[in-house]
Parts: sequence; structure tokens; C-alpha cells
Amino acid sequence: MSVENDASRAVGEELRAALEYSTGDPKSDDYIRGSLRAGVVGDDPYLVDIFEQVVGPEQAEVDLHLTGPGVRNHSTNAHHFAQFVSGISEAVKETAKEMAGKGRYSEGLVIEGATPGSVRVVLRAPEPKVVQDQTIDERTAASSVDSDALRAIAAILTHASDKDPNSPFVAELAELPVKARRGLKRAVTQSRKAGWLIEGTVRQRQIGAGTVLLSAEGAMRLALQLESGTEKRTTEKAIGRIDGFRRSLGTLYFIPDGGQPFIAGVKDSSVATRVTELFVDPDEMVEAIFHVVESLLPGAGAVTRRSRVLVSIKRSDVGEQGDFEYSD
Repeated sequence: MSVENDASRAVGEELRAALEYSTGDPKSDDYIRGSLRAGVVGDDPYLVDIFEQVVGPEQAEVDLHLTGPGVRNHSTNAHHFAQFVSGISEAVKETAKEMAGKGRYSEGLVIEGATPGSVRVVLRAPEPKVVQDQTIDERTAASSVDSDALRAIAAILTHASDKDPNSPFVAELAELPVKARRGLKRAVTQSRKAGWLIEGTVRQRQIGAGTVLLSAEGAMRLALQLESGTEKRTTEKAIGRIDGFRRSLGTLYFIPDGGQPFIAGVKDSSVATRVTELFVDPDEMVEAIFHVVESLLPGAGAVTRRSRVLVSIKRSDVGEQGDFEYSD
């Protein structure tokens, strides 16, 4: 769903112009941007998103704060914490390895230390090695597969905590390689054992910022889904409009023509770029292809969960919507 109105959009455009302006002196630029962050941006999610699009870190950064029964006096169980971080690291590595199409891939996630106030951990995708004369695509902010994978895992945690029965996290899970699911399972198990509430942010230049959340209920949903199998996978074509897009967490809000709005995950970086281009005109009719997973969560009775991941999108020609079976 689109959250900004004309007034906030105008402020956003002015903010972007101010952030992109340079005095030629890096120290002065940093001071001006810091003043804008404190005096203009504040806690407004729309303006924070624009701020991070312009001056955020080049690669993805996830800042997590751990609170809840498992945290006392700004400390928590070291074993649970270590296993949680290593599980997230494995999930990111295996996801990145699949994205890169490589048989071997090194874990490169960088961790920063905890700070007072709560147990806090910052996970950062490493800066990629640039090959001499390599061409960089500025539209994706030279986003590495490690960044794309880190954002994908953060999205799954957050979408699992969404109470919407058609949250995209089940389809996002189905897209993960087996070893990534194993790492994610270890992380979620430790989170549940420790009794944490995990809240934080994800940010990256050109991509923007978003809120990351793993609630107790979300951790339970994720653990149950990791234990269950996928019942049915199909591909669905839909014609409609983009109602909103949060690129930091790959969250697409879509209104099919004549149908009910739904949320879909967007994992592929090139597909996300295309969505961003098409969303310039919110009234543009588009044709989208989704991978759809239908599943029954344990204890959910006969209620079927439909979860979607966007795999392609383009401007619409005259056509009909329809479903057809998908096979790997």
C-alpha cells in the first residue's frame, strides 16, 4: 500500500535534492546531512527511506536490537547469541551462493559489537572485490549477492511476523536452498529458546530503509513452516496495479484488476529494479507473474495459506488473468 501523499512526496523530493547537493568539502557535506537527518528526517519512515537511498551504506546493513525475557541488564546467553548469528550467516551464505550460481562460496557477513541499551548486533554485507575495468550498474547501487541475500533473510523474518495469513514468507522460504533453510532454522530455534523480541532496521544506498522484526509469534510461525512441507506450487499471472513497493525488504503491494489486494515478496534484484521503474506511475497497468505456494500451517485447520513471490513484471497489454501449474 502506498503511504506517502502529495505533501510528503514534495518534502521527499526536496530532501533528496538537498542530500544529493555537494559543497565539494566532504566534512561540510557530512555536517549538512547530519543536520537534515536530525532536523528534517526524524523518525518519519518515508523520509528515512529516502535518506538511506541517497547516503546509506553501499552494501546492506541490518541493525538488530534484542529485548524480551532473554535479555537482562543488557546481556543475554552467549551460546544462544552465537548460534543465532551463525545461523543467520549460514542462511545468507547459502542464499548468496545460489544467487551467484557457484558451487563454493565463503561466508563474508561482518558483525559489529553490541552496545548499551539492549543487546544490539549489526550485520553487514562485505564490500565486494572490484575487478579492474569492471562495469558497475548504478541502478542497483552495485549491490552484491551478499547484500541481496542479507535483505532476503531479513524479509523472511519480518514477513513471518506479519499476521496477514497471506504474507509472502512461505513462498520466500520455498525459494531458499535447503542449506539456507537449515541455517535459518538454527537461528529461529535459538531465538525462541532465548525468548527474544528482535526489532531493527535494514538499510542500503539506492535501496532504502525498512523495519526488521521477529516477534515471538513470527518465530513460532517460521519454526512450524520450516518443519512442514509445501503442499502445492503454481504460477499465477495477474494484471493490475502496483499499490506500493518497499524495496529494502522486497515487499510488493499489488491490486489485481477486479480482485482483492495482496502482498508478494520480491527476491530478484533485477525484478525489483523493474518494479521501481514501473511504480513511477502508480496508475500504470502491469502484467505480473508470481510463484504461488499453497500450504496448511500445522494447527491451522482447513485454512489454506496462499503466499506469493514475484518473478517477472512488465507493462500490460490486453490479456486475461489466469493460473497454470508450475514445475521446477
